[in-house]
Amino acid sequence: MDDRPTIEVDYGLASSYDDGIEVNRKLTGKLRESIMKHERSHGVGRYNKQDFINDFQKKHGNFRDSFMFALQNPECLVGFMPFMYSYHYKIFTYNSSALFPFMYFGVIWAAFWWFIARISFIQNILGYTLLIILINTILLIITHRYVKKYGKKY
Repeated sequence: MDDRPTIEVDYGLASSYDDGIEVNRKLTGKLRESIMKHERSHGVGRYNKQDFINDFQKKHGNFRDSFMFALQNPECLVGFMPFMYSYHYKIFTYNSSALFPFMYFGVIWAAFWWFIARISFIQNILGYTLLIILINTILLIITHRYVKKYGKKY
């Protein structure tokens, strides 16, 4: 059984760390239970093959509900991006499970613009990467402002 403590936070949805699991205090009901079950099924230590399988299986099936919750609470959107900041642990982290969908959509983006405008694939990938970095940075700023204004003192 996973005995890591649950840490209530004011940002993101939930994140698993060796020392505990951060979960947004606004999450309630079945969505919270489903997300916590998912986070507790992650192992302790480095992200591995089992964690990858855990992130991309349909077993928990809460992506749509999680995304709708995040749209209503913009400080949670950063949880869908590759880079995040933990105010509790005071560290920048990366979301391993976000990297694969972003790479997949990056290839689609690059192919689309190559077919439409004949812009080179490399330029498209570079542009897409810069766009994701910009969006991730904006969401980090939104989250930071929210936590500083409404969050508990970490």
